[in-house]
Amino acid sequence: MRVYLLLIFAFLSTCLAAQQSAITGTVVSCEDKATLPGVSVSIKGTSTGTITDIDGKYSLTANVGDVVVFSFVGMLTEEIPVETISAIDVSLCQDLISLGEVVITALGISREKKSLGYSVTDVKGEEFSQNRDKNIVSSLSGKVAGVQVTQVGGGLGSSSRLVIRGNTSITGNNQPLYVIDGIPVNNSSYADNGSGIWDRKDNGSGISDINPDDIESMTVLKGPNAAALYGSRAANGAIIIVTKSGKASKGIGIEFSSSTTIDKITNSVLPKYQNEYGRGINNVYDLNTGMSWGPKFDGSNQASWNSYKPTLTYSSQKDNVKDYFDMGYSTTNTVALSKGTETSSIRFSYTNLKASGIIPNNDQKRHSFNLRATTKLNDKISFDAKVNYITQEISGRTWLGNSANNVIQSLFLMPRETVTEEMKQYQNVDGTQNRPTLTHFMNPYWVNNYDINKDSRDRLIGMAKLDYKLTTSLSAFIRIGTDYSVTKTEEYNQPEHVQFPDGRLQDRSITNTESNFDFLLKYNKDLTESLNLMVNAGGNIRYEQGLSQGYLGLGYKTPEIYSITNAENIQSNDDVSSEKMVQSLYGSATASYRSVVYVDVTARNDWSSTLPKDNLSYFYPSATLSLILTEALSLPEAISFAKLRGGWAKVGNDTDPYSIWKNVQNQSYQYNGLALSDVDFIDEITGLKPEITKSLEFGLNASILDNTIYFDFTYYNSATENQIIRAQLPATTAYANRLVNGGLVRNKGIEFLIGGYPVKTKDFTWDISLNLAKNETKVEELYADLTTQTLGAVQNVAGGAKIVTTAKGGYGDIVGYDYNTDDNGNLILNDNGTFIKSSEEVLLGNVNPKLTGGLTNKFDYKNFSLKFLIDFRIGGDILAGTNSELMAYGLSEESLEGRESGFQMTGVNVDGNPVNANITAQDYYGSLAANVTTPFIVDATNFRLRELALTFKLPAKFIEKTIFQKATFSLTGRNLFFLYRDADAKHFDPEVTYSSSNSQGVTYFDIPTPTTFGFNLNLTF
Repeated sequence: MRVYLLLIFAFLSTCLAAQQSAITGTVVSCEDKATLPGVSVSIKGTSTGTITDIDGKYSLTANVGDVVVFSFVGMLTEEIPVETISAIDVSLCQDLISLGEVVITALGISREKKSLGYSVTDVKGEEFSQNRDKNIVSSLSGKVAGVQVTQVGGGLGSSSRLVIRGNTSITGNNQPLYVIDGIPVNNSSYADNGSGIWDRKDNGSGISDINPDDIESMTVLKGPNAAALYGSRAANGAIIIVTKSGKASKGIGIEFSSSTTIDKITNSVLPKYQNEYGRGINNVYDLNTGMSWGPKFDGSNQASWNSYKPTLTYSSQKDNVKDYFDMGYSTTNTVALSKGTETSSIRFSYTNLKASGIIPNNDQKRHSFNLRATTKLNDKISFDAKVNYITQEISGRTWLGNSANNVIQSLFLMPRETVTEEMKQYQNVDGTQNRPTLTHFMNPYWVNNYDINKDSRDRLIGMAKLDYKLTTSLSAFIRIGTDYSVTKTEEYNQPEHVQFPDGRLQDRSITNTESNFDFLLKYNKDLTESLNLMVNAGGNIRYEQGLSQGYLGLGYKTPEIYSITNAENIQSNDDVSSEKMVQSLYGSATASYRSVVYVDVTARNDWSSTLPKDNLSYFYPSATLSLILTEALSLPEAISFAKLRGGWAKVGNDTDPYSIWKNVQNQSYQYNGLALSDVDFIDEITGLKPEITKSLEFGLNASILDNTIYFDFTYYNSATENQIIRAQLPATTAYANRLVNGGLVRNKGIEFLIGGYPVKTKDFTWDISLNLAKNETKVEELYADLTTQTLGAVQNVAGGAKIVTTAKGGYGDIVGYDYNTDDNGNLILNDNGTFIKSSEEVLLGNVNPKLTGGLTNKFDYKNFSLKFLIDFRIGGDILAGTNSELMAYGLSEESLEGRESGFQMTGVNVDGNPVNANITAQDYYGSLAANVTTPFIVDATNFRLRELALTFKLPAKFIEKTIFQKATFSLTGRNLFFLYRDADAKHFDPEVTYSSSNSQGVTYFDIPTPTTFGFNLNLTF
């Protein structure tokens, strides 16, 4: 009997050994049969897997009956059952419609795109490195439906504001969460983002530090449905960035890329000036004014503002504004070394950026070091770690808005006879400033060359992740990540500065630290042949710490010694710190039936330190459904793929540190030698609740005619209630505002993507796609009897307008002053015939576009590729503050009308008595700009050629005997020209603004948008 048992055991062992063995094979591209390194090869429903080596080969242990999954970015996923233990060779084809590819979703979980019940867009890394913008956020313009990007016109290193599916928060942050390799990173704007236009400055945002050459892919998760697991900061969506890692290779892989761009200002973004009249008042030349209401140019000699030249030729300098701008350039060089095996990989890259802006002495230097390593310690444990260090210096940033330091304001408003070259002699012999005007404007070259304005940032982003495979179906990871940055600003205004005649010293250091510790248990198993279950459960601890230290001093004891101890009058010397902690638990479950139906549910609970103890805990769930119609139904053969999806989500949100407490803030000004302070709130807030965003989304994805045509349609409806609002209080309360719950903001809209391949042959392919998005934002409620909440006040400009939210109205409404008329339509004027401001503000427009989109065309012919992007926005309004000032100063082309004849004004005065007067053009345009907003509301509709790239890939036969594996060269262009703009916006960019805050839709002496040309060289060894 014992002998029989031994024989049976030996037979079973032999069978088992035969059933489980190593499968080998090669993976190639079905297009050109080239081997594909780095392809993911795994056993479906388990964590067992590997990647192909440099020759596309792999080896994997499997059982008969297992399903081997082959997946690679941009390729259709293949699933092949193991019928016998033998070699399995696979050809992967390009995923034309990108529905079968694997994308990174919340918490870094990889999912097949077709399984998702919400809208997601994946953008490849080459989109950022090929036709590059210095800020990667700006590179998304026109490429993703529902994404709106606005550039702050502040020069090199300025912020870009990105909003997905409209604004949801009235006074809070409306930008998405950015996640890099699973770690949320800080995208704080190091800028003055108040609501006014006075003395503003933008020092860039956190995401602008990221190096485009290190990006493998970027996934845009739209709204709460896609990002529910990421918590409160993802209520506005999330952008998931995956950086490059080492690839399997025989030796050390070397990549080198070099990019050079040239920036040039064209007349299309400069004001249209009149060139017939110069400096003066009431047609009389007057050196003591900056106005251009003087006599007609006649070439005569007049007294000069320039101390080095007693007289000037009184004639127009038509290009004096354009002559000020330099030719900007940037050079970026990246070297990357990588090495990979079946168990380990490592990649190191170094990038050097050197740029010079179109503003003289506006320079940027940045060094980026990135190291990432992965290793499989054994069959159960694997490790992933990265370190990214960025150091940057920028000098000569320009101030924004109404500021003596804003060189654009001084430049745009200088009289037409000013010779730009003469302004370079910015300092008189006695050390005073040599200024073109004796008003409050500076000589731009004084600001550029003599005042000191520089900032630096050192930033470290690190991550370490440990994966452990408990069983074939159960695995876990723990991860820790930190984003640490120190930003230092130095601003030293020299004596004889217009605003600070004794000089000013201001230094500030801002330290931000965000650390995240998280863990996740992952269970993935085929319960039956038809049913797969994937369950995730985990938690997160997020700790944020901020420290701001700085001083402000007026006057120098000793010239050009930049230390607070050298200040004659110390105005402030502050040290402000903050802390915040959020603890979270979350989970998700995905059930799929025969890869036909996918059901996802998520749940998360946060505990925030910034909320009152009775309300610090908040819970939010989500649920989505994805149904593959082509698998579930017998559809016509012409339909290659069809998916119906829908989802509902709820997301909570908290507030900033210490917001619920009474805060006392020291001010930089004094009264009778005593320091003054502001108190924000009347009392501590005890009943504050978290904001809640609820979102509903439905969509349909389909492709027809063997994937020749594809489209994606989405409808969404989201509402954010319990808004945490800083409600503005009347001045009589002696307090600035009060933090309250109130308000309901609703966003609803549609997104549509259609594309296809009209031509696809062996040598030629035409790929075309069009994305469209329409979003409507309505403020259904505000707090109590509050009817408006100001987002931005443009004091003393265009009549004094505001950007507001209006109860029962819109978000981003422009309110201002229309022409003052009586009940009979008569103009109400002063007795002398000039305009009078109306007694009430009226709604004049809204800053949000009615439709946004982008049209992309790509033509591939053999080794050549031509790609261009036209993006557009239709509708929405701009408050053209620059136009208002140019008109008031007599500089704009519009101000020519009536110069000789004046204007005959008829109407009534405030008492109803008739007014009939002839006024000068100076009085007409001056009183118009000071009292009426209506003429300066401009339609922001525009179409532009955003990007153009011509790429040549060196054929393999030319490099097969060289040390190169790949070599490509590209010629690129960005912001090339406008295809259409409203007539009143012909000479500025309607998508550039003065702030990255919620106050949008205002142009006020921003740096013009340059046209950029460049070339890229990419070599792989």
